[in-house]
Amino acid sequence: MASSRPTQYCSVHGCDQLRHPSGRGYCLEHYKTNCSDFNYGLDAELKRKASMKYDPELERQAVTWIQAVIGEQLVGAFADALKTGEVLCRLINALSPGRIRRINHTPMPFKQMENISAFIQGCRDLGVAEADLCSTLDLYEEKDLNAVVSCIHALGRAVQKNLPGYRGPRLGVSEATQNVRQFSADTMAAGRAVPSKLNQGNYGIQERSAVDLSANIIKTDARGSVGAVPKLGMGNYGYQERSAIDTSSHNIVKTEAKSSGVATKLAMGNYGVQERSHIDTSVGIVKSTAKPVSADVPKLSMGNYGVQERSAIDTHSRSIIKAPSTGGGGATKLSMGNYGIQERPQIDTMSRSIIKTPPPVPPPRTSVTTVTPSGAAMCVRCNVQKYGKFCSTCGEMLKPL
Repeated sequence: MASSRPTQYCSVHGCDQLRHPSGRGYCLEHYKTNCSDFNYGLDAELKRKASMKYDPELERQAVTWIQAVIGEQLVGAFADALKTGEVLCRLINALSPGRIRRINHTPMPFKQMENISAFIQGCRDLGVAEADLCSTLDLYEEKDLNAVVSCIHALGRAVQKNLPGYRGPRLGVSEATQNVRQFSADTMAAGRAVPSKLNQGNYGIQERSAVDLSANIIKTDARGSVGAVPKLGMGNYGYQERSAIDTSSHNIVKTEAKSSGVATKLAMGNYGVQERSHIDTSVGIVKSTAKPVSADVPKLSMGNYGVQERSAIDTHSRSIIKAPSTGGGGATKLSMGNYGIQERPQIDTMSRSIIKTPPPVPPPRTSVTTVTPSGAAMCVRCNVQKYGKFCSTCGEMLKPL
């Protein structure tokens, strides 16, 4: 009779918890207790990164080499076949007989981990570097199988280097051996005088075997006499020379003659080409070539002097007087303006009841005799008569009257 229990619940009988996404049919609690590969948190993250770096091809090469060395076929997965450590101990003894004296065949965990530790020590004795060794838990708890595969490959390289008499199956390439060279003092001195390859650059690598002359380029090693221009420096001299200069349309004259102190035709430009044949004097312009011999201003420099001069000044409509001469020291009529023209003759005091009175006459002065009491004094600062030696207001010394 088929069970009616839904598949989304834990497969353990009596558990009503939902299955964990990675619990292989169990809930989280039963996944922890029933599965040995349970990881969470940092362990799960490390395991995920290690699985991303794991290379199945390297695992296959390691398994093939182990089977060829021990002469047996491995049963099961890679980790399950090596977990007990017996296969690894037999591998070390096959490479170096008698190196591991005792191999544990019991199913107890600590005995199996002891076999794995003996294998790691055997790898160390055969010359595997510490950085290439794996740990016991990397294999027994499957924490880092990539480190186990790398350790087996490092063992295959170390065997080829450190066991000269080994003629068995090989894994990987042999590690490099030290090759010490001894040079004499003369050889070292000669080597220091030679530029290094790094400083030489591409010298001798990109040298041209031949020169392409299709573009009329000539490369020569010959040197001419002093002052002569070589062919390489002449460029396209003689290739683009003009046969003749057209002087018909632009009045250009090319001359090779040179005269001292005289401007050449080429430098004179359009001199004499656009000169005026005559000067138009219809607008009253006179051109004179004569130079005056006296200090008088010539007609050409006088401008319109005398052309727009006024014949007379109208002094009737605006009361303007033009004085022909300037008096000595006095104001002229022209500078006096309207002085005396708009002066009021007198003030009208009748129509608006305005009475103009003369200024008041002050009364005559009379002599007054001032009687100064005896013992009185004057304060110069307060200008007040006081009695005593000092002023009671400002404290200054009084001046006797």
